[in-house]
Amino acid sequence: MRLRHAILAGGATFFSATTGAASSAPDPFYDPDGWSLTGFAGVMTDNVWEESIQPWETEFLDSYLIGLGLRRDWPVAGSNRYFIGIEGQTVAHFGDQTHLEFNAPVVLSYRPQGRWSGPVDVLSFGLGLSYASEIPQTEINRDGASQRLMIYWMAEVAVPGPIAQSEVLFRLHHRSDGFGLFEENSGSNALTIGIRRSF
Repeated sequence: MRLRHAILAGGATFFSATTGAASSAPDPFYDPDGWSLTGFAGVMTDNVWEESIQPWETEFLDSYLIGLGLRRDWPVAGSNRYFIGIEGQTVAHFGDQTHLEFNAPVVLSYRPQGRWSGPVDVLSFGLGLSYASEIPQTEINRDGASQRLMIYWMAEVAVPGPIAQSEVLFRLHHRSDGFGLFEENSGSNALTIGIRRSF
């Protein structure tokens, strides 16, 4: 319980610190055309994804994750707003479930510019595959059964980070049966926070 509160409190602290210092222009020190490394941590929820992003509906589990993601982004058709990338993630779960998870999404990112961009540095959506070293216990508890290989998708908003070449991100981390693409009707969600740095 204390770990869950620490993760959520850390997210609130990051958000208030970075949005308070953010300008209406994208972070001039962050290079979206290249490599980046992301560290993130989160809490699993006992909800479908639509409920997970509604604070009044979210039910947290005593199940947590911590992960690293390595990503390469390229501009779409020379644009400085749209980017496409590939991210490889390694995730460790602990608490109610203890296993490793490996995800490989293709990520489409939009970087707003101009007076209406506000504190947001980037909006991203990623879609790919997820493989768990063991069948996740939280998915079995919610749906009765699951499997190791499933669809993975993520939705993310990021703001300029506290150090040069960085962004603070808030991400919905989702494993899914892909509307029946996989045999078992199952899935899971986590709310995560993290920091990404380009290099």
